Amino acid sequence: MIVVTGATGFIGKRLVQKLIDKGENIMCVVRKNIALEKNIPNLEFFYSDLNSPKLEKALKGADAIIHLAAAVSSDRKKANRANIEGMKNILEAAKKNNVKRFVFLSSELAKYPEESYYGKTKLFGEKMLKESGLNFVILRPSIVFGPGDSKNLSALIRKIRSLPFAFVIGKGAYRFHPVFVDDLADAIIASVQKKEALGKTFEIGGPGLSFREIVETILDEFQWKKRIIGLPKGLLLAIAFFTEKIPGIGLSRKRINSVSIDRPMNTRPAEQLLGFKPVSFRKSLILTMKGENWS
Repeated sequence: MIVVTGATGFIGKRLVQKLIDKGENIMCVVRKNIALEKNIPNLEFFYSDLNSPKLEKALKGADAIIHLAAAVSSDRKKANRANIEGMKNILEAAKKNNVKRFVFLSSELAKYPEESYYGKTKLFGEKMLKESGLNFVILRPSIVFGPGDSKNLSALIRKIRSLPFAFVIGKGAYRFHPVFVDDLADAIIASVQKKEALGKTFEIGGPGLSFREIVETILDEFQWKKRIIGLPKGLLLAIAFFTEKIPGIGLSRKRINSVSIDRPMNTRPAEQLLGFKPVSFRKSLILTMKGENWS
């Protein structure tokens, strides 16, 4: 049996469906207020908070756990409760049940803990797992997108659609590795199955491309005839100096600096040991477009 936390989230839903398609027995740890599809073969639900003592019962008889659940929050209290205290509780439950493998979905932001408290909590979660004595695999995905994503790429597409122009910071040359949700789900499943993955940390990202290339591909596939305008970073930082304390603006110097730097990834270990083969950004964008209502 495989236990999955965060099973009702964007990534979790796709992962669980793929596991069901492979005939795996799944136990999903979910909160009580989540609406669920019942009567699915090989799928069970256990109602528990990550911090609950009941969590130990969910892992009884589990061969592996895939820990996806996390709080992506700037609220330190919420982030600590879910990402640190919750991680500690689930590690204790896994040890008491002698779970054979613990797969942890961390984040590429764990490489940059100075940038966000979320990244700092993910890095601390990795440290706790490595010191737990459990067999583990850690995955650090880049920005994840696909059908059902209400943030990330979908938010960018809707922003581009709503404006007369498409904007980039400077020349938009800073590079990202956005990863399609199906590719990430396949990497997670391989992390459960492959002995070679044990004890390793993998970076999971799609083919690298600049932010300008991302925007150009979106405009091309949607056939939107819009000009791309490069806004000087210095100007944006100056504006943010005056506006970052205003609620609802969402423009801060920290945010501008964070999104306008290269995010290099080394996916070769994942390709070699997990069989990770990400599809092109254009192909995954087309698949995302088919699975969403953009009207």
